[in-house]
This record gives sequence, C-alpha cells and structure tokens, in this order.
Amino acid sequence: MAVCLEFNSTLISLNQRSEDTFIDKNLKPLYRDPFIHNDKIYNIYKTIELGSYSLNKNPILSTELRLKKLENDGYAIYQNPNFFSVYTFAFLSRYQLSLLKLCKNFSLDATHGVTGIEKGILYTVVVRHPNTETCFPVAYCFTTDHSSEPIIEFLTFLRINGMNPNKITIDVSKTELLTTEMVFSSVCVQWCLFHVGRTWIQRIREHIVRQRSSTMDNKTLQNQVMKDLKALVHSEIPILFSQILTAFLLKYSEFTSFTQYFKRNYLDNNCWHNQLKMIYLKRKPNRHLNRLIFILTNDVDPEFVNNINRLTLRIGRMGPKEREKIKRRGLAEEIPDELIEEYVSKEYDESMNVIAMRVKSFDSTSNSVYKITIVDNMMINCECKYFAFRKNACKHMPLCHRHNINIQTYQPPTQPLLLLEQSNENSHFEENKIEEQQ
Repeated sequence: MAVCLEFNSTLISLNQRSEDTFIDKNLKPLYRDPFIHNDKIYNIYKTIELGSYSLNKNPILSTELRLKKLENDGYAIYQNPNFFSVYTFAFLSRYQLSLLKLCKNFSLDATHGVTGIEKGILYTVVVRHPNTETCFPVAYCFTTDHSSEPIIEFLTFLRINGMNPNKITIDVSKTELLTTEMVFSSVCVQWCLFHVGRTWIQRIREHIVRQRSSTMDNKTLQNQVMKDLKALVHSEIPILFSQILTAFLLKYSEFTSFTQYFKRNYLDNNCWHNQLKMIYLKRKPNRHLNRLIFILTNDVDPEFVNNINRLTLRIGRMGPKEREKIKRRGLAEEIPDELIEEYVSKEYDESMNVIAMRVKSFDSTSNSVYKITIVDNMMINCECKYFAFRKNACKHMPLCHRHNINIQTYQPPTQPLLLLEQSNENSHFEENKIEEQQ
C-alpha cells in the first residue's frame, strides 16, 4: 500500500509539472521534460518497489538482513550454517507456530521457479485451518540444494518447534517420502491426490482410447476409468482394496500401455503452489529472493488471516466448512418428523440423564446403527466414519437435536481470531477471542 501511495504521489507531481511547463501560445513544448513516457513511469515504480524489499545491494546479504528483521519481529528462523553456499533457510510467524503445534495433518508442497535463482525450490507446509477447513501455510523453506539434506533440516526444525504429525501428504517424490519417514518415524505418509489425479487424467486421455469409438464414447469411458481409480483410492479395507485392484486391472486389460504404466509407477514403487505463482507472483519467474520473502510475510500471510477471520465471522461468501455443515443439516431435515422416533433411540444413566443416542443409518439398504455420546447435554462423538475423519458434526447429530432440542450438536474447537496491525513493512499478529469480535 505504501508503495502504491508513493508511486501515485510521484505520478501526480509529474503531471502537475507537465501542465505548468507545457508551453507557448501555439501549444508547442518548450523542452523535453514535459513528455512523460510509460518507460519513465515504470522505472520510477520499479525503483520504489525495489527499495521496499531490498535491504542491501548484495542479494545474499539482503536476504540475511531480512531474516534477522523477521527474527526481531517474532518469527522462528532457521538458517543453514553454510548459508552463503547452499542458500537454505526457513521461517514461520508466531501464529503459524501455534497452528503447527495444534494440527496433526500436514501437506508438504514443493514449488519451483518462484525466484530468478537457479535451482531454487520453495517448500511450504500447509494445514487445514480448524476454523474454516481451508488451506493455510504454516512454514516456508527455501533452498537451492535438491538433495534430501534441506528437507531433513527443515522437518527437524519444525519437529523441534512442536510439529507432531499423524499424517503428511507429499508430492509424488521418493526423496520427500524417505526424508519424511526418517524425521517422523511413526507418521503416515501419503501422496497428494491432486498431483496423482492430474497425472492420471493426462495418462488416461493418452492411453484409454478406442480407435473405432466416437469422441463422446471415449470420453465416457475415460470418465469411468477415473471414477474406478477414485474408488480404489478411497477403499480403506486391505482385502477390499485388493479385490477392487484386481477387478480394475482385469476390466481394462485391453489397454496394455495404461495398465503397464499404472503398475510401474504406483504398484511397484492446484493446490498451494499454483495459487502462489498465479496470484502473488503473477506467473513471472525472474524474482528477487528478498521480494519472495516480502510477499510471503506481507501479502500472503495477512491475506490468509483476513480470509480466515471473514469465514469465521460468516461475512460474505461461505467457506467449505459452513457449506458442508448446511449440507449435513439438510440431509437430516429430509427425515419427516413422524419418522424420527424410528431412527433415534436414547440411552439413560441411573439418574435418567441422556448419556447416548443411537441413530439408524439413513441408507435404507444398510442395517448400521451409530452411537452418539452425550456429556452435559452436548454431543461429543459419533461412531460414523464422517465424524471420525472430519471431526465435525455429522448428519446424525442434527437429527438427534430435532428429536430433543435440549441436546446440542457437537461444536468443534476454534482458534482465536487475529487482528492485523501494519507497522511499516511488517505485519504483527495480535490474538483476540472470537467472542470479543462478535
């Protein structure tokens, strides 16, 4: 904002000067100064912009000064001892650190081509924010070393600062897989479905084609292949997975090139980075490293925080968590009032207080019954798979609330809201309780 204001004031000054000095009675310029060319304006803007993030003419020294400045602002900083040769460092803010300690599921994303430095890679650890279930970056690491060492250093730095993951999603990379398991021995590592799915779509379009079929028929076939692959990915029981896999390979055995590719890459062995490149870096590869750090700490983090606050306070367009909540409630409301007694039964303690409810499955072909635990008239748990995976109110809980309005549905814990206070170049985060904001 400060850069834009300074640029606008400079432009106004140039325009006023051109009006004052332009001219004689025949409207002919007296000298060349009144002419304002777009190149001159661009150069002024670049000078102002460069001065906003560059702290030294030497880019390496400027980066080191920037990291020290962040450390003084409360950031946790890691800097490789051989910084001037391998160019490896990591950083995260106080609020990012609090999320790092709170969350148990993480995604490690590698983004290439974010600066003009050769072989530069930006590793970002992303979580699902508990308030909104939208992605939120919690740590950054930049390096020019493509070996496993910087990943080990980065993850070790995060572990020391309180990261204790149950699951980590990574790109399709053996290096990331081995290093993650080395630092977190008990963690469950899984590949990113987005990257895998995008690769599958490309391969399916290349190899799943019947020459004598129409384009529409081939497209229908390709969609079915993708649907079968997703069913394979989401199967949780090992025996069922093996059965679906065998049936899949047999069903599409005529497409030998695809089945061989699938076995070779997955059986024998857009996302955060797209958002960073397209929105914040404008798809321009030649960027100073100092500018990348400046954008991450002054543009990316404040914008993510503002979006979290907006969604938490339910301002404007709703987020994925609220949409899912409304969807679950709608499924429960489809049950007519006169049939609720058939779906819901209660369990009492010795004092005749409700301690649990049992809800019959909404699927008429299923005989499953799910137990909902109740403590102090609050639903705290459900045995269904949705609650176990999402830790949010499932569709059975609104139905129980309709049955007994005195029993409240489960409310997941939320993080405090943040107030952004701009001080010169840096954003300072101050915690504030949601109740105070509302």
